[in-house]
Amino acid sequence: MYIIFGDCVIINNLGFLLLETTLPGLYTYEQPVMTTMWGSVPWPVFTGTQFLLTLSVYGFVIFHVHKLADEISFPYLFVILGIAGLANQLVDAIVSRFVWLHVPVITRPISQGLVGITISWLLALILLTVIYLVINDRLSSREDERFL
Repeated sequence: MYIIFGDCVIINNLGFLLLETTLPGLYTYEQPVMTTMWGSVPWPVFTGTQFLLTLSVYGFVIFHVHKLADEISFPYLFVILGIAGLANQLVDAIVSRFVWLHVPVITRPISQGLVGITISWLLALILLTVIYLVINDRLSSREDERFL
């Protein structure tokens, strides 16, 4: 069910992020900046980063699936986009956990601007890279075992 409706969801999410980034006054927030434990950043910067991350995840999945098959037919495109949507949900959940992390003993933001938010994004991307490398290594080793 998600695979069929996943394409509509991603188009809706990308549209929302694009509008929110380019027209910051379109949506009202309680504060003009997003403030977390890491620091603060204007909402359009945050949504723009989310937009780029979403495009990157979809591009990454489509690139890797395209390497597996020389030609992707139209029906399989929906399956690929559904898989990319699931991967995007996973990546977004991990990144969101780092960006919105709250440690009760830290009462003030670590940084007063973009530096702290950038650190949280970098930590999340490093974690995602490690997860990807571990999964890729495990899958490669199991594939090698099957051929022996």
